[in-house]
Amino acid sequence: MKSRSGGSCKNDELLLLHMVERFNLILLALLTAGSWYLVDGLFARSVLVGGALSGGSFFWMKKTAMRFAHHAATQGDSAQINGRSFSTGFAVKFYARLFVLAFLLLLLSTQFSINAIGLVIGLSTVILSVIIVVLFRGRMIFQENM
Repeated sequence: MKSRSGGSCKNDELLLLHMVERFNLILLALLTAGSWYLVDGLFARSVLVGGALSGGSFFWMKKTAMRFAHHAATQGDSAQINGRSFSTGFAVKFYARLFVLAFLLLLLSTQFSINAIGLVIGLSTVILSVIIVVLFRGRMIFQENM
């Protein structure tokens, strides 16, 4: 196996995250256009709204995780911010993100006409993007090492 330096590994991880974000946008656009063409406008809007919520949540979590990793690398786990550990703040932000997402989903489902299946498909775009990009990258790495 090829050994990588810490900086190169970090760049590879950031590249992987950027690939997931870009592929997610492409997948969301394809699913939205395809659902508009094959089903109807309500279904397409539901896919788009679900994908936007999922993508926004992923982006928010990525930023929080990157700050947490940077803080842990530079100051260690014992460092305190405003009297509390940084890991506690990370957990609070994680649950706050889930609460905001649940609130937005509740608001959307009660105030607007949403197709539940389209919404679930849209919410699944990030996980599908992660799976596809990781499998693709893993195959490329495997072929490089053969």
